[in-house]
Amino acid sequence: MSAGHQNQGSIGSDQSELSTLIRQGRLLSILGPTASGKTALAFELKERLGDQVDLISVDSVLVYRGLNIGSAKPSDEEQARYPHALIDIRDPSPVSYTHLTLPTKRIV
Repeated sequence: MSAGHQNQGSIGSDQSELSTLIRQGRLLSILGPTASGKTALAFELKERLGDQVDLISVDSVLVYRGLNIGSAKPSDEEQARYPHALIDIRDPSPVSYTHLTLPTKRIV
């Protein structure tokens, strides 16, 4: 977040505050395909802007603890140097699959 913004510990929980930040041009999202350099750019911004920047991961896999293989999760060292919100916040829940029988039509 930008200079002067007080982090209340729940980034984006106040929709009106988030809308204000967007209107003021104080919210930056880095989006792109896998392996396009998003994390490196985020780290560079954090280096240059320090406390003016909060890093928030919106990767659908990184929210889960233990799903490190096949993800580009920042290392423990990177996370210590560049703290991220929303990484390792949930345990993956077991998925229950059942056999699904679909009605079929006979084709003559």
